[in-house]
Amino acid sequence: MATSVLAFLLLLFIEPILAKQQVDEEFLRNNRTIERFVNIRTHSLHAPYIDQDLQNRWWDFGADAYVNTNKHIRLTRAVSSQMGWLWSRLPLTAIHYEIDVEFKVSGDSSHLYGDGFAMWLTRKRAEPGPLFGAPDYFEGLGIIVDTYANSRHSYGFPRIMAVLGDGKTHFDKDNDFDGQTLDACSANIRRASVATKLKVTYVKDELLEVKVQYKGWDEWTPCIKVRDVSLPTSPFLGFTALTGEVYDAHEYDPSLYLPRLN
Repeated sequence: MATSVLAFLLLLFIEPILAKQQVDEEFLRNNRTIERFVNIRTHSLHAPYIDQDLQNRWWDFGADAYVNTNKHIRLTRAVSSQMGWLWSRLPLTAIHYEIDVEFKVSGDSSHLYGDGFAMWLTRKRAEPGPLFGAPDYFEGLGIIVDTYANSRHSYGFPRIMAVLGDGKTHFDKDNDFDGQTLDACSANIRRASVATKLKVTYVKDELLEVKVQYKGWDEWTPCIKVRDVSLPTSPFLGFTALTGEVYDAHEYDPSLYLPRLN
Protein backbone atom coordinates (compact mmCIF):
# COMPACT_ATOMS: atom_id res chain seq x y z
CA MET A 1 0.00 0.00 0.00
CA ALA A 2 1.44 3.36 -0.98
CA THR A 3 1.31 5.96 1.75
CA SER A 4 2.56 9.49 2.17
CA VAL A 5 4.83 11.71 4.16
CA LEU A 6 2.62 14.24 5.91
CA ALA A 7 3.84 17.68 6.93
CA PHE A 8 1.11 18.76 9.31
CA LEU A 9 0.69 22.28 10.71
CA LEU A 10 -1.93 22.88 13.39
CA LEU A 11 -3.10 26.10 15.00
CA LEU A 12 -6.21 25.83 17.18
CA PHE A 13 -8.08 28.81 18.53
CA ILE A 14 -11.58 29.98 19.44
CA GLU A 15 -13.05 33.33 18.47
CA PRO A 16 -16.14 34.63 20.31
CA ILE A 17 -18.93 35.97 18.10
CA LEU A 18 -21.19 38.34 19.99
CA ALA A 19 -23.87 39.04 17.39
CA LYS A 20 -27.01 36.90 17.58
CA GLN A 21 -27.33 34.80 14.44
CA GLN A 22 -30.18 32.85 12.91
CA VAL A 23 -29.18 29.27 12.13
CA ASP A 24 -30.35 27.45 9.01
CA GLU A 25 -33.15 24.98 9.72
CA GLU A 26 -30.96 22.38 8.05
CA PHE A 27 -28.67 22.78 11.10
CA LEU A 28 -31.16 23.09 13.92
CA ARG A 29 -34.68 21.74 14.10
CA ASN A 30 -37.50 23.64 15.83
CA ASN A 31 -36.10 26.93 14.47
CA ARG A 32 -33.75 27.54 17.40
CA THR A 33 -31.19 30.35 17.31
CA ILE A 34 -27.63 30.92 18.44
CA GLU A 35 -27.42 33.62 21.11
CA ARG A 36 -23.63 33.86 21.12
CA PHE A 37 -20.46 31.84 20.75
CA VAL A 38 -18.60 31.00 23.95
CA ASN A 39 -14.83 31.24 24.11
CA ILE A 40 -13.48 28.02 25.69
CA ARG A 41 -9.89 28.51 26.82
CA THR A 42 -9.32 24.80 27.43
CA HIS A 43 -9.67 24.08 23.71
CA SER A 44 -7.64 27.03 22.43
CA LEU A 45 -4.10 26.89 21.14
CA HIS A 46 -1.93 29.92 20.38
CA ALA A 47 1.74 30.74 19.87
CA PRO A 48 4.13 30.15 21.54
CA TYR A 49 2.18 26.89 22.22
CA ILE A 50 4.38 25.75 25.12
CA ASP A 51 5.40 27.18 28.48
CA GLN A 52 8.82 27.40 30.12
CA ASP A 53 8.59 23.70 30.99
CA LEU A 54 8.08 22.85 27.30
CA GLN A 55 4.49 21.76 27.97
CA ASN A 56 1.01 23.05 27.15
CA ARG A 57 -1.56 23.29 29.92
CA TRP A 58 -4.49 22.18 27.77
CA TRP A 59 -2.92 19.99 25.07
CA ASP A 60 -0.61 16.99 24.78
CA PHE A 61 1.48 16.20 21.73
CA GLY A 62 3.60 13.16 21.13
CA ALA A 63 5.43 10.65 18.94
CA ASP A 64 7.12 12.63 16.12
CA ALA A 65 5.17 15.84 16.73
CA TYR A 66 7.26 18.86 17.66
CA VAL A 67 6.80 22.57 18.38
CA ASN A 68 8.39 25.35 16.37
CA THR A 69 7.79 28.18 18.84
CA ASN A 70 5.76 31.11 17.44
CA LYS A 71 5.24 29.24 14.16
CA HIS A 72 3.42 25.92 14.44
CA ILE A 73 3.01 22.47 15.90
CA ARG A 74 4.05 19.96 13.26
CA LEU A 75 2.83 16.41 13.73
CA THR A 76 5.23 14.90 11.20
CA ARG A 77 8.17 16.14 9.20
CA ALA A 78 8.31 15.59 5.45
CA VAL A 79 10.17 12.30 5.78
CA SER A 80 8.99 8.71 5.70
CA SER A 81 7.72 6.50 8.54
CA GLN A 82 6.61 9.16 10.99
CA MET A 83 3.54 9.47 13.20
CA GLY A 84 2.44 12.42 15.30
CA TRP A 85 -0.55 13.42 17.37
CA LEU A 86 -2.09 16.35 19.24
CA TRP A 87 -4.92 15.78 21.74
CA SER A 88 -6.88 17.97 24.13
CA ARG A 89 -6.23 17.10 27.77
CA LEU A 90 -9.82 17.83 28.79
CA PRO A 91 -12.99 16.54 27.13
CA LEU A 92 -15.26 18.82 25.13
CA THR A 93 -18.36 19.30 27.28
CA ALA A 94 -20.35 21.45 24.82
CA ILE A 95 -23.56 19.87 23.51
CA HIS A 96 -23.51 21.59 20.10
CA TYR A 97 -20.42 22.91 18.35
CA GLU A 98 -18.84 23.94 15.07
CA ILE A 99 -15.22 23.27 14.15
CA ASP A 100 -13.75 25.27 11.25
CA VAL A 101 -10.53 23.86 9.85
CA GLU A 102 -8.27 25.67 7.40
CA PHE A 103 -5.74 23.35 5.81
CA LYS A 104 -3.37 23.26 2.85
CA VAL A 105 -2.43 20.17 0.86
CA SER A 106 0.39 20.71 -1.62
CA GLY A 107 3.27 18.85 -3.22
CA ASP A 108 5.47 18.64 -6.31
CA SER A 109 3.97 15.45 -7.69
CA SER A 110 0.81 15.56 -9.82
CA HIS A 111 0.06 11.83 -9.58
CA LEU A 112 1.83 10.29 -6.54
CA TYR A 113 0.75 11.99 -3.34
CA GLY A 114 -1.02 11.22 -0.10
CA ASP A 115 -1.79 9.72 2.34
CA GLY A 116 -4.03 11.96 4.41
CA PHE A 117 -4.85 13.20 7.91
CA ALA A 118 -7.70 13.00 10.40
CA MET A 119 -9.65 14.90 13.02
CA TRP A 120 -11.16 12.92 15.91
CA LEU A 121 -13.90 13.34 18.51
CA THR A 122 -13.54 10.18 20.59
CA ARG A 123 -14.10 8.77 24.06
CA LYS A 124 -10.38 7.98 24.55
CA ARG A 125 -7.34 10.05 23.69
CA ALA A 126 -3.67 9.89 22.72
CA GLU A 127 -3.61 6.23 21.69
CA PRO A 128 -1.50 5.66 18.55
CA GLY A 129 -2.63 3.30 15.82
CA PRO A 130 -2.88 2.55 12.08
CA LEU A 131 -5.73 4.94 11.16
CA PHE A 132 -3.64 7.97 10.22
CA GLY A 133 -1.99 7.73 13.64
CA ALA A 134 -5.10 6.81 15.68
CA PRO A 135 -6.32 3.38 16.91
CA ASP A 136 -8.48 1.10 14.78
CA TYR A 137 -11.12 0.10 17.34
CA PHE A 138 -12.08 3.62 18.42
CA GLU A 139 -15.35 4.92 19.85
CA GLY A 140 -16.53 8.21 18.40
CA LEU A 141 -16.20 10.20 15.18
CA GLY A 142 -13.38 10.46 12.67
CA ILE A 143 -13.30 12.98 9.81
CA ILE A 144 -10.81 11.49 7.37
CA VAL A 145 -9.17 13.42 4.52
CA ASP A 146 -7.71 10.64 2.38
CA THR A 147 -5.67 11.82 -0.61
CA TYR A 148 -4.39 8.45 -1.87
CA ALA A 149 -6.54 5.65 -3.31
CA ASN A 150 -5.23 2.26 -2.17
CA SER A 151 -7.62 0.36 -4.46
CA ARG A 152 -9.95 1.04 -7.40
CA HIS A 153 -13.23 2.86 -6.76
CA SER A 154 -16.01 4.44 -8.77
CA TYR A 155 -15.30 7.79 -7.08
CA GLY A 156 -12.27 10.05 -7.14
CA PHE A 157 -9.64 11.14 -4.64
CA PRO A 158 -8.98 13.18 -2.53
CA ARG A 159 -11.89 11.82 -0.49
CA ILE A 160 -13.40 13.32 2.68
CA MET A 161 -15.17 10.75 4.86
CA ALA A 162 -17.03 10.53 8.16
CA VAL A 163 -16.64 7.27 10.09
CA LEU A 164 -18.36 6.38 13.36
CA GLY A 165 -16.70 3.83 15.62
CA ASP A 166 -18.37 1.76 18.35
CA GLY A 167 -15.14 0.46 19.91
CA LYS A 168 -15.63 -2.99 18.35
CA THR A 169 -15.51 -2.41 14.58
CA HIS A 170 -12.38 -2.92 12.47
CA PHE A 171 -11.87 -0.25 9.81
CA ASP A 172 -10.36 -1.28 6.48
CA LYS A 173 -7.91 1.52 5.68
CA ASP A 174 -6.26 -0.61 2.97
CA ASN A 175 -9.56 -0.48 1.05
CA ASP A 176 -10.09 3.23 1.85
CA PHE A 177 -12.96 2.55 4.32
CA ASP A 178 -15.16 1.44 1.41
CA GLY A 179 -18.67 0.61 2.66
CA GLN A 180 -17.89 1.82 6.20
CA THR A 181 -18.55 5.56 5.98
CA LEU A 182 -21.55 7.51 7.24
CA ASP A 183 -21.21 9.77 4.23
CA ALA A 184 -18.41 11.07 2.01
CA CYS A 185 -17.54 13.28 -0.93
CA SER A 186 -14.71 13.78 -3.40
CA ALA A 187 -13.12 17.24 -3.50
CA ASN A 188 -10.06 18.46 -5.41
CA ILE A 189 -8.47 20.15 -2.41
CA ARG A 190 -4.87 20.01 -3.67
CA ARG A 191 -3.37 23.18 -5.15
CA ALA A 192 -6.60 25.13 -4.75
CA SER A 193 -6.56 28.82 -5.69
CA VAL A 194 -8.24 29.76 -2.39
CA ALA A 195 -7.73 28.73 1.22
CA THR A 196 -9.13 25.22 1.72
CA LYS A 197 -11.36 24.76 4.75
CA LEU A 198 -13.64 22.25 6.44
CA LYS A 199 -16.66 23.31 8.49
CA VAL A 200 -17.84 20.52 10.82
CA THR A 201 -21.18 21.17 12.58
CA TYR A 202 -22.67 18.88 15.22
CA VAL A 203 -26.08 19.26 16.87
CA LYS A 204 -26.49 16.65 19.58
CA ASP A 205 -28.43 13.57 18.42
CA GLU A 206 -29.77 15.51 15.42
CA LEU A 207 -27.23 16.44 12.78
CA LEU A 208 -23.64 16.05 11.62
CA GLU A 209 -22.69 18.19 8.64
CA VAL A 210 -19.41 18.88 6.86
CA LYS A 211 -18.92 21.54 4.19
CA VAL A 212 -15.77 22.31 2.20
CA GLN A 213 -14.35 25.55 0.86
CA TYR A 214 -12.05 24.90 -2.10
CA LYS A 215 -13.74 26.36 -5.21
CA GLY A 216 -13.97 30.01 -4.14
CA TRP A 217 -13.86 32.30 -1.13
CA ASP A 218 -16.91 31.83 1.14
CA GLU A 219 -18.24 29.22 -1.30
CA TRP A 220 -19.10 26.25 0.90
CA THR A 221 -19.71 23.00 -0.97
CA PRO A 222 -21.89 20.44 0.88
CA CYS A 223 -19.97 17.24 1.53
CA ILE A 224 -21.38 15.21 4.43
CA LYS A 225 -24.83 15.31 6.02
CA VAL A 226 -26.08 12.68 8.47
CA ARG A 227 -29.31 12.89 10.47
CA ASP A 228 -29.95 11.37 13.90
CA VAL A 229 -26.29 10.77 14.71
CA SER A 230 -25.06 10.50 18.30
CA LEU A 231 -21.46 11.08 19.36
CA PRO A 232 -19.99 10.15 22.75
CA THR A 233 -20.72 12.57 25.56
CA SER A 234 -17.73 14.79 26.37
CA PRO A 235 -15.35 13.53 23.66
CA PHE A 236 -11.69 14.45 23.39
CA LEU A 237 -10.62 16.46 20.33
CA GLY A 238 -7.57 15.17 18.49
CA PHE A 239 -5.56 15.50 15.28
CA THR A 240 -3.27 12.80 13.91
CA ALA A 241 -0.98 12.15 10.96
CA LEU A 242 0.97 9.16 9.64
CA THR A 243 3.63 9.12 6.91
CA GLY A 244 5.00 6.61 4.42
CA GLU A 245 7.01 6.73 1.19
CA VAL A 246 5.51 9.44 -1.05
CA TYR A 247 4.43 12.76 0.40
CA ASP A 248 2.44 15.95 0.35
CA ALA A 249 2.75 18.92 2.66
CA HIS A 250 -0.37 19.27 4.85
CA GLU A 251 -1.00 22.40 6.89
CA TYR A 252 -3.90 22.58 9.29
CA ASP A 253 -5.55 25.53 11.08
CA PRO A 254 -8.75 24.64 12.97
CA SER A 255 -11.07 26.93 14.92
CA LEU A 256 -13.64 25.65 17.40
CA TYR A 257 -16.92 27.52 17.88
CA LEU A 258 -19.20 26.60 20.76
CA PRO A 259 -22.71 28.05 20.35
CA ARG A 260 -25.11 28.70 23.22
CA LEU A 261 -28.65 27.89 22.04
CA ASN A 262 -31.94 29.29 23.25
